[in-house]
Amino acid sequence: MSSNANSQPKKSKIKMLVLSALFAAMALVLKPFSFYLLPVARFSFIAVPIIIAGITLGPVWGAAVGAVVDLAGYLMFDTSGAAMNLFITAAFAIVGAMPGLVFHYMKDKKKGFYDTINIASYFILLIGVVILLTMEGSLKFANGFVNVISPASGKWIELPHLAVIAIVIAFVLYSFVVIRMITGRKQDTSKEEQRINSMILLSTTLSIVLGFMLVEGTALAVQYGWKLSIMYSIKILQGFITIPSYSLIAIMLYPVIAKQMKKF
Repeated sequence: MSSNANSQPKKSKIKMLVLSALFAAMALVLKPFSFYLLPVARFSFIAVPIIIAGITLGPVWGAAVGAVVDLAGYLMFDTSGAAMNLFITAAFAIVGAMPGLVFHYMKDKKKGFYDTINIASYFILLIGVVILLTMEGSLKFANGFVNVISPASGKWIELPHLAVIAIVIAFVLYSFVVIRMITGRKQDTSKEEQRINSMILLSTTLSIVLGFMLVEGTALAVQYGWKLSIMYSIKILQGFITIPSYSLIAIMLYPVIAKQMKKF
């Protein structure tokens, strides 16, 4: 009996290690497929497997996946010659940890609790980006293009029309996601599924805001001597693209992955 009892935690740990490695591998496969829509703001789907890892494996393993992805990604793909920044590694760890904290320590809350925070987060980000852009005067319309100040050079950069369209669509999509989760009632979606979807949106929002906006944004600004307020405004604009995109993908993938994990 004692031998079987001792083997169970060992098997569980091995299972978690294998699943963590799979999520990290998925994220690393996605890393090369990224592009810039905004100055110093790269858009990719690398965070999605990290967020799902946090949701399904918990905060500790989610944080480990995030940290490993950043460290391995730097060693495998970085060609800039810049020194490794452990604060950015910490940001990736936060992206993996926050969903785990929400799903493991806030799992008994009612749907209205998550909806309230999601609404508040949406308006705080919206007001924040308006204040930052207005305060710094870092966004303007000239010669038929939207221009934004680059935190790296301090110069005005014309945004491609594709980037502007993507940002507008993202704002609309984010608004739709928040409104739909609060007011929408699909007949084929149970109340528990609706609650989980709201939890995923909250998890993604906290991950992006705390990990990529605050920690990574501050780390990049300090490392390269960029102005914090401009860096934050760029990061918030980026967040309006990534939060709804990552949330919708995670909402679609989570039931499938959770079902497969039970068979593992």
